[in-house]
Formats: sequence, structure tokens, C-alpha cells
Amino acid sequence: MSFSDDKERAVTQDQVTAFYDGMVFPSKTSHKAYEELVPTNLNGMKVGDFGCGQSLFIDVFKKLKYDAVFLDISQNALATIDYGEKIHASLTDIPLEDNYMDIIFCIGVVHHIPEMEKAISEIARVMKKGGKLYLGVYSDTSLQAQIRKYYDNNPQQMEIEYYKRI
Repeated sequence: MSFSDDKERAVTQDQVTAFYDGMVFPSKTSHKAYEELVPTNLNGMKVGDFGCGQSLFIDVFKKLKYDAVFLDISQNALATIDYGEKIHASLTDIPLEDNYMDIIFCIGVVHHIPEMEKAISEIARVMKKGGKLYLGVYSDTSLQAQIRKYYDNNPQQMEIEYYKRI
């Protein structure tokens, strides 16, 4: 059973948006491992980082001078982006024309969206025929997923631990 199918713990898109809009984005870092995912021959193409947050790819997109589109539900996250086109929107309602994007990177995002299937459908709609999607999702069996399940079942403990870290 997927998280979005669990009626007892179902989360709305508005709740997800409010959570991410409330986050503080203190640093801006690209990661070498993610840079290596980006092909170096995409000039003249529309390249997107959807659900970008602070963007794992911004430095490499800048370096390669790509025509970049950064899309996120968080205004705070988009405020950290200083390159390309910024779009404040949900992946379930992407305000782009059909067949607009050549390449989309969407790393660590869709599994957080209550209407995951709708988000995937929207990404497919805006992707050009023959385009490429680099999609990263967390495994249900990863250590990170196990920790998240623990905290989902013990929300007060999560809040206490979160505030201790701040």
C-alpha cells in the first residue's frame, strides 16, 4: 500500500506545500554525484529541475549555460535560485505547454506528493516526445524510509528531535 493510499495518514497537497514553504533553506550546494548525471550536450534544449528545492543541479546548469527551468511548490526554495526560469507550482498542475521540456530531473520529490500518479502524468504531458526524465525516488526498504516510518508513528518525538537540531 502506498503512503497516498493510506486513508488514516493521508496528506493533502496543501499540507505538503505548507510544510515545504515553511522550511528554511540555509545553504546552496550542488553535489558532484548529481552533476555527473547531467549530460554535457544539452545546449539548445529546455532542461528542468522539477521539485528543485535549492537545486542539486543549478551549478552544473549554470556552468553549461543551459536553458533551465526550476519548478517548486516552495517560494522560499525558489528564492535561493539565481539562474534560469523559476516557476512556483505543484507537479500536479504544471503551468507549461504540452511537449515543452526536453530533459527533466526530478530527484527525491514524487514520493512526497499525495497524488503521485497525477504528478507523473503532468511530467509526461510537458515532456517532448523522445525527451528524457531522470527520476529519483526513495526505496521503502532504505534506512531513511525506516527512520521516516518510525517518526510517522511517533510525531511528537520527531518534533522534539527536530527542534533539538535547530
